[in-house]
Amino acid sequence: YGQYDYVRETADGLKANVRLGMLHTPIIDYEEQFWPRGIAQVALEQAGFFTAADLGAATLVTLPNKFGELYATVLNGNGYTQRETDRFKDVGARLTITPFGNAHGIGGTFAVTPWYYKGERGSDYARQRGTVLPVAAGRQKDRYGVHVGIRDPRITLATQVAWRSDVVETADTTTATVPTATKHDGRVVSAYT
Repeated sequence: YGQYDYVRETADGLKANVRLGMLHTPIIDYEEQFWPRGIAQVALEQAGFFTAADLGAATLVTLPNKFGELYATVLNGNGYTQRETDRFKDVGARLTITPFGNAHGIGGTFAVTPWYYKGERGSDYARQRGTVLPVAAGRQKDRYGVHVGIRDPRITLATQVAWRSDVVETADTTTATVPTATKHDGRVVSAYT
């Protein structure tokens, strides 16, 4: 990706940039600071919530006085493993809050990170299939969660809970004119040290 710093670091530590290209999805790259990818993929990637990267645009704002950061994205939504397949784009953000960021020692690395990813994908029936008429509307693909952790050279502790909501379609293409849309929900809970 390419990056442009639109706010150079100020005296209190505020800085911001914009990125364009193959970018990190909202939470996986952040969590890999706690759980090294060399061991295994993070639980969210293993459970199919996201791929690690996608094509799009993002901004990263480092908050003043080591209070945390904000990362916001607009992504294709298909991940890096396949080409663009529909017209829908996904938006996502994470806010990392480090309330004791100026403290020395382990407590200074304590971080609470809520995140949200609002996505849509093209219908499986975007083109007419048998008797099923074309569906132009997008189908829900949302994810959200919270990550809490401490990352210090002496110890790493972290936990995360995340949810997903997806709409899945089915249809009898010999008689139905509209597919049946069913909402599927899932959850991942992980903790490690």
